[in-house]
Amino acid sequence: MEKSWMKLKNKFSVEYREGVTQFLEVAKFHVNDYRRIRCPCKRCTNSNWDLLEGVERHLLTIRISPRIYNGCHGEPMNLHKGIKSFDEGTSSNHFNEEDEMFGMLNDLQALVEHEEEMEEGLENEMSFNIRVDIEQETTNIFQDLMNEARNELYLSCA
Repeated sequence: MEKSWMKLKNKFSVEYREGVTQFLEVAKFHVNDYRRIRCPCKRCTNSNWDLLEGVERHLLTIRISPRIYNGCHGEPMNLHKGIKSFDEGTSSNHFNEEDEMFGMLNDLQALVEHEEEMEEGLENEMSFNIRVDIEQETTNIFQDLMNEARNELYLSCA
């Protein structure tokens, strides 16, 4: 999938709107059992699940998150490239801990989902109900981590 539209400044441009349409065409093949995908907008940053129509609305009004440029919705991820970028771009002066924490949690969830896709042989041996339970448990653990990460560690600290 062509990604240059993701970096366009003008979300009202024809190119940006066409990019959103192409993105949703790919993403519709990766919906969950409830016909939802993770929303890659700047506000949701793949943390919230929504119907394709809601994701489209967010992408057209809020824009896509810059963190979503690589490996989004079914595309293979280049893990070595991401690790190299992380090592090069993290100095104590420029390290935003909260953003990086959410980014790492989102990356972890993407890796878990990617690993599940790669284990097709194992999935064939498992019954459908067990697979659904495992996927739901993984999602619940991830959501619990995200909710916990949003809470202040010490209430007196701002």
